[in-house]
Amino acid sequence: MKKHFFLLAILILVLTACGTEIENVEEVSVNYWENGVGNQQDEVISNKNIVNTFVNAVNDAKKLDEDNIIKTKPLLSFNLVSKDEEQGYHLWITSSGIGYIQNLYPSEGQTFELSKTSVENLTKFVDSRDNVDVINDVEFEE
Repeated sequence: MKKHFFLLAILILVLTACGTEIENVEEVSVNYWENGVGNQQDEVISNKNIVNTFVNAVNDAKKLDEDNIIKTKPLLSFNLVSKDEEQGYHLWITSSGIGYIQNLYPSEGQTFELSKTSVENLTKFVDSRDNVDVINDVEFEE
């Protein structure tokens, strides 16, 4: 009986942990920040390779403690858009190769560290854009 309860608890944890993943993303809407302010125009991207770069970054990111709120202005904001839902994030990539995302909605304020592969792929994306550069450092609220 205890073994069945333990297995059920593990199954519930696994299903809950996967609940933040978004499926069937059709496009990514990107808003680049300049001088600490988001632009008025979004770049809407439907190229599957680029969309998958952003989706994989979100799905592979590791959640940090609740108190890790970033106060540095983000490099860009992006929305993962599917038919059924939309998830919004801020993105930070540093010149030292560290990356973070912070979700905006549907839930707000959770901070995640990006995997090394995601940082590399997103840096390539950023480098392919005009007038967009990674940031020097990320500062957290105390």
